[in-house]
Amino acid sequence: AIEPLIISLIKNSGCEVSQSVLKNNQGVTIRTNKSTRYKDKYELPLITVWWWHLQQILASKVPENNIHLNHRCIGFTQDDNGVDIYFDDDKKVRADLLIGADGINSAVRETLFKEGKPRYLGSMSWRAVIKCDQQLLNPGELGFVKSDREFMYLLNLGNGHFSWLYRQLLPDFSLSPNLDVAKSEVLSKIAHWGKPLQQLVEMTPSERILEAPI
Repeated sequence: AIEPLIISLIKNSGCEVSQSVLKNNQGVTIRTNKSTRYKDKYELPLITVWWWHLQQILASKVPENNIHLNHRCIGFTQDDNGVDIYFDDDKKVRADLLIGADGINSAVRETLFKEGKPRYLGSMSWRAVIKCDQQLLNPGELGFVKSDREFMYLLNLGNGHFSWLYRQLLPDFSLSPNLDVAKSEVLSKIAHWGKPLQQLVEMTPSERILEAPI
């Protein structure tokens, strides 16, 4: 069972979702649906939370000397007694167990399965977390904007933080030379969208935008 204190901390740091909202690209609500599936199945609410806040909450429950930052795993070897984990600073750690949670370009997964680089799925994404006073969603709502070959997620993250994620289907991908260009790219793509949605991107500092192929 999840520790009640952890649940309480996550609730206080995030947003408990009561309903999902579908909007058109002008920001007009088309449909709302009550979000009770997780409550009914697990007796726990659906909570949207900034991953950084969630990470801090989880880290606060682990002894400080058990967390070591600034290490990038480049591979591992294993035998019947444990596993040797190698890092790019020439450090090696011996452990009983290795959990590979090192992202889309996982060195652990590549060492295990030799799958090669991830394949592009024909969709580019731009996303950001900002602190703002927005009028698109009420507290407790999760939003989804559907347009032609493109869509946007809208998430309340609690404490005034808000996340938008814009995706567009594209046969090929190329990354912007800098984040100012990435921001301009998103604004040009949603130039025909409603002003409230455009304003979300306009008020986002360029350095807050993450651009990536899916």
